[in-house]
Amino acid sequence: KPKGSPPKKMNLWDGDLLTRVKRGDMKTLCQLDARGLTPAPGEDAEGFAMRLEALQQRFQEFQRDIGSSSGISLEGLKVDAASEIPRENRREPNRQTERLYGFECDWVPGFFCNPRASWLFGGCTYTFPPTLFTVFIIGERLRTKKRHLFYDRDEILAHEVCHVARASLNSTEFEEHFAYQTARSAFRRSWGGIMHTQMDSFAFMLACLALVVCQLLNATCHALPAWTGWTVFAATALFFVLRHARTRHVFKKALENLKKACKGDERRARILAFHATDRELHQLAKAKDINALLQKFTDLRWKIALQGRMKE
Repeated sequence: KPKGSPPKKMNLWDGDLLTRVKRGDMKTLCQLDARGLTPAPGEDAEGFAMRLEALQQRFQEFQRDIGSSSGISLEGLKVDAASEIPRENRREPNRQTERLYGFECDWVPGFFCNPRASWLFGGCTYTFPPTLFTVFIIGERLRTKKRHLFYDRDEILAHEVCHVARASLNSTEFEEHFAYQTARSAFRRSWGGIMHTQMDSFAFMLACLALVVCQLLNATCHALPAWTGWTVFAATALFFVLRHARTRHVFKKALENLKKACKGDERRARILAFHATDRELHQLAKAKDINALLQKFTDLRWKIALQGRMKE
């Protein structure tokens, strides 16, 4: 795919698609990759074709159910055809992900929906093994306006489809860092990915709660010294800051090495990095000879990712 050109649209549910994928047709595989559908680590052409066939069936079932009067339940959240995000709302986010990572994920279902306690809710993605069928939701308040509080609809949509495109990689360390590169704010691009999982958020909330509890105990019965809560809070915050600083350092080194392999083309380097697992990003960051390392990446996923770079 030439640099900067939009991905060629193809019918993802074409009857001949699975045959072409199964025989490893590189043109078809690159077109799928440009739509956010990439083989998982260790997945060959036949395994990828089998997963796509199951994904097609799951998608068709979902489309049928979503059009019914009762809609469908996503872990207790009801979504229906009326709440589906219009195609026109997804054009600018698609352009953003194409510019950053070389894909437009315009096929995955997305909905306006609010979970419980949703005052600060922006969006989230649901992925269902083994087909990796994926659905995402964003806050209902963004249906009628592009911005709400510190949330931007285009930014959240681009963020969530980054998770969709990388769903097969089972990434945690770098996942949020990739997704937050779609942010308009330089601060969010730098620090938005500091929390890797829900457990990280819970840990930080517990540290905040410990701070409050210690202050109350100190004020009422002097059971704990005042500095106890601050120590727990500071230690937790320091852990997240240092871990994120390391994540950013590793990512930066990996991107610098990939730029060397891509003759200075930063966009192509980002596209390659986007296909990497957490372990592979650490390998890319440490590589002394980046081209020699890339030659060792023999997964079908990497053959597809490297196809565009080899043609430049």
